[in-house]
Amino acid sequence: MPQLDFITADVFTDRRFGGNSVAVFPAPTELSAETMQALSRELNLSETVFVQPGAGLRERALRIFTPAREVPFAGHPIVGTAVILASEGLFGTIDGSMDVLFKVEAGAVPVKIKRLGELLHAEFTAPQLPHSLAGVPARENIARVVSLDEERLARGVAAASYSCGLPFVFVPVANRAALANARIDPAAFERYVAPGPAKEVYVLSMEDWQHGREIYARMFAPAAGIIEDPATGSAAAACAGFLVAIQRPKDDLARWSIAQGVEMGRPSLISLSARIESGKIQSVEVGGSAVIMSRGAFFV
Repeated sequence: MPQLDFITADVFTDRRFGGNSVAVFPAPTELSAETMQALSRELNLSETVFVQPGAGLRERALRIFTPAREVPFAGHPIVGTAVILASEGLFGTIDGSMDVLFKVEAGAVPVKIKRLGELLHAEFTAPQLPHSLAGVPARENIARVVSLDEERLARGVAAASYSCGLPFVFVPVANRAALANARIDPAAFERYVAPGPAKEVYVLSMEDWQHGREIYARMFAPAAGIIEDPATGSAAAACAGFLVAIQRPKDDLARWSIAQGVEMGRPSLISLSARIESGKIQSVEVGGSAVIMSRGAFFV
């Protein structure tokens, strides 16, 4: 009976039992999409990655599945896969840092892997520049979706939808107490969000929307089978578009940090940067560390 080996890691964290877990099947296989989906559902993590061959030693193609569906792009699986493959020596020896390339459905994703003490850190460039999408629910309806009174949403900052390959609805709230109380209302979600292009809801709080660099966030994706996600790199990448539209930073490299997963007891830290030229985003980078957690095998 064929044995399919996998490795798991906790991503966007420097310690075990933090961050967001991912499972990676590092050896190329000829599994059907149905079998990949079944394995992902069996593991029941936010995402599971199946690695396919690339054009060279430091290139791979990735197929990424949630428990409910395949997705064109996801951030923490990219960081986790980079760290796992590098830890296994599948990219060769790391001499300080190395550049690798992942191909996902949304496009090519360059990744830089660095060794920071005992940890490996990976930073990827988003496969697409952030772009806004229409179809955002009205303020009173988005408040219903996240189970908050309308006055607990942020003042002067409207909800918006952005994507870097996977679309999100960004919901700014008044403070961290409102963030902690946010919950998805299933009926409101099905009525106001599910019919639109963005089916993931990213709720975020900042002390200073115009100049702040520290973000606290939560991400809910019931349509993907994820009640709440402790760290979401694809949302962080798209969030650069949301933040630049609000803050209008000067031409340079704008940097932010995102704390997520706190309410879940799985604190995560995500670094986000956007290179700005002539007032427009030229690239977006998202990074973090990961810790190897387990090894196992399926018999399929």
